[in-house]
Amino acid sequence: MNTRLVLALVLSVLMILPATGVSAQTEFEEEAEQAFIDATNETRAEQGLAPLANNLLLREVARGWTEELVASGQLAHNPSYSQQYEGEWRRMGENVGYTSSAQDLLGAVERLHQAFVDSPGHFANITGEYNQMAVGVAFDDDGALWVTLNFLDGPTPSETPEEPVEEEPVEEPTPEPTPEPEPEPDFETQRPQEDDVERTHFIRG
Repeated sequence: MNTRLVLALVLSVLMILPATGVSAQTEFEEEAEQAFIDATNETRAEQGLAPLANNLLLREVARGWTEELVASGQLAHNPSYSQQYEGEWRRMGENVGYTSSAQDLLGAVERLHQAFVDSPGHFANITGEYNQMAVGVAFDDDGALWVTLNFLDGPTPSETPEEPVEEEPVEEPTPEPTPEPEPEPDFETQRPQEDDVERTHFIRG
């Protein structure tokens, strides 16, 4: 039976993403997700590009959208993936696709990845100016493999500045008591010198 490959592409530079709840991933789905990451980084290495780190926060967005695709049975892009991501970013992109024949798991990943590579728009995401990615894989009741790949350029979650820690106040030493000033002279008993008049007036004023 011929394998059916369906692909779609979206690039986002001016948008942002809240994470969607997803069901627990199976061992096969997690294996497929890692296989897509490995394949993506192998392709980037062939182009002389740095590998993409797996962003676990973004992965929840990718998995959530793939679950939506399986539920609807329709291939489409997530219209709000940039709003659903709770971290910081400068640039984001998305590839989505599915293959109806996934009995050979790694073979299905390889075929679908190659289809992405052969598509100029999808290849632009794979080799784009990103430093992180995330993959969400799910299988429908017929055994078809659905996948969402999100790409991101921005600080990794571990690079996000932590909230400042409030330091305990340092106890200041008790100041020594200030000695009381000596009584000022009475103008009637001590006449100020001429060059002391202004200063004396200021003190007493």
